[in-house]
This record gives sequence, C-alpha cells and structure tokens, in this order.
Amino acid sequence: MDVKLRNIVKKFGKYVALNKVSLDIRDGELFFILGPSGCGKTTMLRIIAGLYEPDEGDIFFGENRVNDVPPYARNIGMVFQNYALWPHMTVYDNIAYGLKARGLSSREIDQKVKWALKLVRMEGMEKKYPNQLSGGQQQRVALARALVIEPDVLLLDEPLSNLDAKLRARMRSELKFIQKDLGLTAIYVTHDQAEALSMADRIAVMNIGVVEQVGTPLEIYEKPRTKFVADFIGEINMLEGVVVGRENGLFVVETVLGKLKVAGEDLADGQKVTVSFRPENVKIRRGKGLVKVRDVMFYGFYEELVLEVGEVQLKAFLSGREVDVKPGEVVSLEIDPSSIVVFREK
Repeated sequence: MDVKLRNIVKKFGKYVALNKVSLDIRDGELFFILGPSGCGKTTMLRIIAGLYEPDEGDIFFGENRVNDVPPYARNIGMVFQNYALWPHMTVYDNIAYGLKARGLSSREIDQKVKWALKLVRMEGMEKKYPNQLSGGQQQRVALARALVIEPDVLLLDEPLSNLDAKLRARMRSELKFIQKDLGLTAIYVTHDQAEALSMADRIAVMNIGVVEQVGTPLEIYEKPRTKFVADFIGEINMLEGVVVGRENGLFVVETVLGKLKVAGEDLADGQKVTVSFRPENVKIRRGKGLVKVRDVMFYGFYEELVLEVGEVQLKAFLSGREVDVKPGEVVSLEIDPSSIVVFREK
C-alpha cells in the first residue's frame, strides 16, 4: 500500500516539529526517514501511525484519507526502539496479542503465530519470556508481533539501535529480506546512515522539521542537493571558492587547492561557491604539491589520510595501498570534476 503525506504540520506549543512536510511512499517500498536527533523523524512516524494528530495536512493510505482513523483501525504493524514486549507474557502470547484483540479463533491464532515464529527463525522459543532472550531475539519477537497481523504498512522506529554492531549488521539483511519477501510497505526511522544507505529503496533526509531531499541511497550520497545533506551523509570535504571562468565546458573555481574544474549550471564569474567532494574521490600524487599529510590511519581494506593545506583540513580514503605516503610528506591532489558537487553561497 502506498502512503502519502500532504503538507503535514505538527507543533508542540510554539515549537514546529514538522513544517509543511509532503512525501510519497510507494507500495512495497522500504522507505527510510533519516536525520539527526530532533529533526522530526519520529514525530512523522507517529503521525503516520495515528499516535499524533497533525495540526495541518493530510495522510493517505492508498486513496483513503486516514487523519480521523484511530491507530488500531489503520492496520499497521509497529516495531519500537525498546521492542515494548510484555514482560509477563511468553513469546507466543506476545506475538498472539494483536490476533486475540482482533477476535481470531484459537486455531487461526496458532497457525499465524507459528508462521511468524518461522519467519523470524524463533521456532521452539515460544514458551520463553522476554527476560530469557537476548537483545537480538527480543527484536525478532517484536518484528514477529508486528508482522503476524499482516499489516498494510510496517513502521519501524530505530529497531536495531539497541543491538551490538555485528548483530545489527546481520539483522539489517534479514529484516530487508523479510520485508521484500512479504512485499510490505515499510517506513523505517533512523539516525544511522549505514542502515539507511545499505537497506533503503529511497531515503528522506530531514533537518529541523523539513525534508531536505528524497532519493535513492546513490542519489543522496553522490548528488546531495543541499550542504546539510552533503555534510550529514558520510564523510565529505568542503572548500570555499570563487568562480573565475570557464574552460572546456567546465567552470573554474579558485580555492586553497588552486584552480579546480567543476561541472555546474548557471554559475557566473565572481560567484562565491562551496565545492564538495568525497574522500574516496581524492587521488594522491607524490612530488611537488602544497598539501601536507598530517596523519595516516590504517583500517584494513583502506587507509584514511588526514591532509592539511593552510588552515584547511581534508580527508582522503585510499584502497589497496594505491600510494605509500607517510605523515609529514607534501603531496598534490587530483579530483575528478564529475565527482565535485557545487553549492552556491548567498
């Protein structure tokens, strides 16, 4: 089922948590809402769930406006950050809770609970209580409870944040496989960029109550539309510059690195800009240069170089030991113009 938000406004007193937010979430899509703490992403999820009422705007599930539909009637499944399992209930009863509330027969409940347990690979654990389970197992039970009611929309609020790094990485792929296998529309809130980039079909990046950009992980990463998105997603280098001309169809920008050629539209001579480029797009050239290698950090499959030019600090990621440089060396940088994103300064 597709989900549409139209000009959603939500205020808490004088604080505007969401300011005219509109989104189109497609049927069967794993859609991420990504942003820093306090940006409004959880508020948006709660409005979709019906736990908050918007002050302005409309919410649609398919063609149906659901503003006045209570949470229990929206046929949503929700997985919370702390899992919210009933501590006095067994795994079986936790999963069956929503089915019992819907008045299903004992036979139907048993069939569906067994299906959900198998789906999340928790067969044989139905008699255990939450305090007898690991964090990963509790997360699976919470997911099974959300899926067993066969929701039209699955909502996930930072569901993996309480897991350790290795388990979190493993659960990403499992959760995505289940979502795609069932063909569910899933809306996933997180501040974790790795989760969003590795799992999402599309991402909405939020900042202080507004959506800065919606796009695929590749679009968000390689073609950020605002400085906030560029700076928030991954590592990036940013340099101030001034447009000083054109050459071979490219604009020339004067920076502390010298003249950089960049692709762009409607830039004028004298225009102040910020040029941005990812550390992995930096090529190191030994010999004559003006960039000092301050530090080299080894991370196994790549090295991170901390670079200095004047008072500006930059980073470069090198894979496969492309060039052997040491701290204190002076090098030059080469950056492909197609990998540079330019932002106009006001």
